[in-house]
Amino acid sequence: MLEGLPPNGAAHVVRFVGDERAARAIADLVVETYDPAETAAAAFEIDEGGPGRPPVWRVEAFFGRPPDEAAVRALVEAAAGEAAAGALEFGRVERADWVARSLEGL
Repeated sequence: MLEGLPPNGAAHVVRFVGDERAARAIADLVVETYDPAETAAAAFEIDEGGPGRPPVWRVEAFFGRPPDEAAVRALVEAAAGEAAAGALEFGRVERADWVARSLEGL
């Protein structure tokens, strides 16, 4: 039985930073393509931009198993282009005591 919200045990992450259109397209395609019990993705604004500068967005996709890097890059290339696929960062989720971190700000 799975407990909590999926993906349970998500230890792998893929990140992208870019424009809103690319970020939303990548996040949408990831959640439509992969099993929701093993994968989650979100796109969010990290910098509002300013005069003459567009907003900057980030995508974070979490995987319960190591993702196939070539397959993810091909998917992102189809959704947002070759430059976006090349800008992906693959890594592991940092181990942390999230309860202690959440209490730090109190």
